[in-house]
Amino acid sequence: MISTNSHKNQASLPRRDFIKQSLSTVAVAGISSTLMGASKCFAATNYDWKLGWKSVEQDSFAPIKMKVEGKLPHGLNGNYLRNGPAKLQRDKVRYQHWFDGDGMVQKFSIQDGGITHSGQYVHTFKYKQEEKAQRFLYNGTGTVIENALPGRNNDTINTANTALQMWDSELLALWEGGSAYRLDAENLQTKGIKTWHDELANMPFSAHPLIDQDGNMWNCGFAPYAGKSGKVIVYYIEPKKGLQKSQVIDLPFRGFMHDFAQTEKSLVFVVPPYTFTNGKGKTFVDKFQWQPQLGARLLVVNKDDLSQQQWFELPAGFVFHFGHATEENGNLQVNMCWYDNANLMQQGMSELMRSGNQINADRAFAATVVANMRTGQAKLVKSQTTLEFPGFDDRAVMQNSTIYGVSHSQQALEHADTLMAFTPYDGEVDSYRYPKGVMVEEPILVTAQQIAGASETHAGYILQTFLDVGSHKKSGVNVFEANNLQAGPIAQASMKRTLPLGFHGTYVAG
Repeated sequence: MISTNSHKNQASLPRRDFIKQSLSTVAVAGISSTLMGASKCFAATNYDWKLGWKSVEQDSFAPIKMKVEGKLPHGLNGNYLRNGPAKLQRDKVRYQHWFDGDGMVQKFSIQDGGITHSGQYVHTFKYKQEEKAQRFLYNGTGTVIENALPGRNNDTINTANTALQMWDSELLALWEGGSAYRLDAENLQTKGIKTWHDELANMPFSAHPLIDQDGNMWNCGFAPYAGKSGKVIVYYIEPKKGLQKSQVIDLPFRGFMHDFAQTEKSLVFVVPPYTFTNGKGKTFVDKFQWQPQLGARLLVVNKDDLSQQQWFELPAGFVFHFGHATEENGNLQVNMCWYDNANLMQQGMSELMRSGNQINADRAFAATVVANMRTGQAKLVKSQTTLEFPGFDDRAVMQNSTIYGVSHSQQALEHADTLMAFTPYDGEVDSYRYPKGVMVEEPILVTAQQIAGASETHAGYILQTFLDVGSHKKSGVNVFEANNLQAGPIAQASMKRTLPLGFHGTYVAG
């Protein structure tokens, strides 16, 4: 079993006091928070970091049983599914940006105390055309391909490489610049593009749809190239019925948007000053510039009437992912992973593809934006806890509901090596740090509702995939008690088959 340093602590200054102050005065506040102690930094040359971005040559991975240490929990039966870029090179041409790779779905089937792994590329239009040609045919998000063919529409270059969502008995493979792809959830075979409405065919559809308490889907699509200053499209979709309403919203400037949050009443977006400047730069990413003088904007949209929108000013910053949001008595609190700049997009993703390291990319910190809906003022409450790939139990969100994610210790500044549980209202941290040379991916919470025979009060389990690039050279899945990360994994399944690092996943009980 993996064993290493663990940590659980309360922030030395009560975070709740700062948030309470912000609720009443909407004033900026900082907090003091301590990450776990760690040893000195290590030489990157001791580990094969590039293994996390090694291209997968075959179309699929045949099922193999993984080696299980410890005991998988009784009642934990289902499929843990993950998506991410895997076709990163063809012949001698390698993509220059992590976002460019074709999507491959990894399936970890958990049944009867064992785990079996299999995998399959999403057969997008792009993937099939390039398989026939045996070369890259289209420019990527951050890569120029020699003699590239023109794209007919957004879905010509759709890689379906970012996330997964079960919807109406189908598994959706999601990108963000174009349509979702429909997959068979059992054998992972591609069924085709999902078109919500003829008028919205090939339109941007975010990789982060949100399911509300009634089981309906909210999503958005970011179009920085549209109109005078960019647009975002909001979708509302009901099971079996399909698209019920949509709204196109003009942006104040063409800021890059990836994710959003929701409360019972509202949808919440951040528009960062990482802006699209059409005509400049050779790639889509090159066309964006960091313009901190613009500041950021918070957008709150009324779910009942999508034309009702409220804007707030924020300091300059960049956001990929959101935690939960709450709204009460005219006060909105939204949690997010806040970057002070966009270096990760501008340089970090390309550095990963070249060397497996991020030298110039800053880290995201857990932060809360507090907005007073009556006064129109909003402020940022930023912690000192690094956090990315956040997730939470969305069945009953409260201000202090735990957010799970990945973090960086001092031993691994270039890569996430820590599983983190963070409660935003009081700043309490529960964490587990992996050994040197182990890179970790987005954790997934399996709730009591998804565990056969579990009581309603069961805290659930955390599933987390990892890649060991040290002497072991293996991929694996760890299982943790959700309310006791510091105790370490209660079970681990591993295999010598190494998988490239991906982005997002989901768990389907059954």
